[in-house]
Amino acid sequence: MIGKKVTAALNLQMNREFYNARLYLSMAAYFHSINLEGMAHWMEAQSHEETGHALRLYKHLQERGARILLAAIETPPTNWDNPLAAFEAAYEHECKVTREFDEHVDLARAEKDNATLNFLQWFVNEQVEEEASVDAVIRKLKLIGEHPSGLFMLDRALGERKVGADWPMNLELNPIGIVHSPFKEATGTPIQASMAGGAPGMVEVVPALADGLKDLDGFDRIWLLYWFDRATTLKLIVTPYMDDQYHGIFATRAPARPNPIWISAVRLLRVECCTLHVADVDILDGTPLLDIKPYVPQFDHLPAERTGWLQQAGNRPRTADRRFET
Repeated sequence: MIGKKVTAALNLQMNREFYNARLYLSMAAYFHSINLEGMAHWMEAQSHEETGHALRLYKHLQERGARILLAAIETPPTNWDNPLAAFEAAYEHECKVTREFDEHVDLARAEKDNATLNFLQWFVNEQVEEEASVDAVIRKLKLIGEHPSGLFMLDRALGERKVGADWPMNLELNPIGIVHSPFKEATGTPIQASMAGGAPGMVEVVPALADGLKDLDGFDRIWLLYWFDRATTLKLIVTPYMDDQYHGIFATRAPARPNPIWISAVRLLRVECCTLHVADVDILDGTPLLDIKPYVPQFDHLPAERTGWLQQAGNRPRTADRRFET
């Protein structure tokens, strides 16, 4: 059952997203009025996305059995000094929305609402893209300056934006349980299960999925797939724990990923109903669990000659610090 504080926060944000849709539609009307049809189309597409965001929040509230409350929507601004001023206003607004979702994430974590915490991660990642896309237009407008030909070329390019997501689908993940461990914060947490030194833990699986644990106790190790719910937002270039040089995020195991999904091969001690007792845990306490798979040596232990930058990494700390925490 979703709590009152989280319900109120998500209702508030749902109504804010409906306002966001009107704001961008107002910007589209402004661009139509100055004959920049491509920019008008770009803002109409943005308005469409914001409505989708509101409906995504609506659906989550409905699925959690919450009372949905639609509020009056204030009138957005209607005029801006020039195209650059309009996009700068859009960028400032997206930064404000990012701060709003950060507050909701903090609330969901404080309320121990893991379902909402997982749900909100989509918006956290989406805001990285939202800010970047508006900022890219601003930088182009500043380069163009007072040159009409450049403005009309940019207008034409922005008119090619597709309405709706670029990808053919959006995915939703629901936690199947929660991981308990001695580690309350990143500092001091082992960075890999192989470095955990037998650290104990428990995995609580949703009771409705208990039948799926049948025969799992026949395996020495299991893979836990989970959501890095306390990881920082996306960073494409990072300094990993095992090096002091920058690397691309996909060439590391750092948690600041587009989708902060992680996997650990923990040792399974015993299964008691919906609780798994495990060891070699390298996971923060309270982490949402996404899946469980058996570790099978003939499938999972593969020979490899090259290990990239790790071949020169040398001896590094075996525990984490706070560099990737929110």
